[in-house]
Amino acid sequence: MDPSARGRIAIVGAGPAGMATALAAIRCGFQTTIFERHPEVRPAGNILNLWPPPQKVLGLLGVDIVDLGAPADSEFRSHDGRVRARIRLPEAVKAEYGGGFIGLLRPGLYQRMLDALPEGTIRYGHEMTSFTDAGDRVVVHLRDREDVEADVLVGADGINSAVRRGLWGEQPIRHQKLHLVAGYLFREAPDPVTGHWPGWVPVRADEPGDRHHLEAFQGGLDDGTYELVGPKVQRNRYQLERHELWRRRFRPGAHRPPRHVPPSPEGFGRRVS
Repeated sequence: MDPSARGRIAIVGAGPAGMATALAAIRCGFQTTIFERHPEVRPAGNILNLWPPPQKVLGLLGVDIVDLGAPADSEFRSHDGRVRARIRLPEAVKAEYGGGFIGLLRPGLYQRMLDALPEGTIRYGHEMTSFTDAGDRVVVHLRDREDVEADVLVGADGINSAVRRGLWGEQPIRHQKLHLVAGYLFREAPDPVTGHWPGWVPVRADEPGDRHHLEAFQGGLDDGTYELVGPKVQRNRYQLERHELWRRRFRPGAHRPPRHVPPSPEGFGRRVS
């Protein structure tokens, strides 16, 4: 244990709750580790809405909240489509919290929270099977791995929580019979100011600032989010000899190398959704 730490906190589950807990605990001086059973973080669900208070809290925890989502209005309808309520936030609330109600895709939020966590905070492939309350500490038992001791154990492992099961035994899942229908769409026209299509950034062969993208991009990339890595980017943390575009995953270092075809001399676009 780090002698300067206030204590040891073990968190089971690397979802938004687990990562937010870890970010808060680390800022308070605790030695914090997240145990995630999957080999990578897997966003559950698709669309997410955030009210102003959690947006502000994310910013205080060190998460980049700039352009986190799109402004959205909220309304409630009955099964036959009749509007029951429309939510309109007062301007004073927007001013106090720095914005209004937003909609976003879960993978985007997950990635920003991952970026805010110190390297090594999440231990992937670590599945908790049970735990033992030893009075002054908690012993966490992991599948096919050595036990881990902590002062506090936090269960953030979802609806089938192993931590909850260890505390209160097997409990039936209470079905709320609540159905949420949501969706999103992309505009079918370029931006009226820049002329760029949504999700695309122009990269041209005659622009000196684009030379690293030019070197990395060799065509044939699928739609997705890519990270530019290489000798002149972020101090070359991956120790590469040339620039590459890596498909973003939810695990450090995991990527799919781009396919190589000669680039067009007139220029091309890189997908940055």
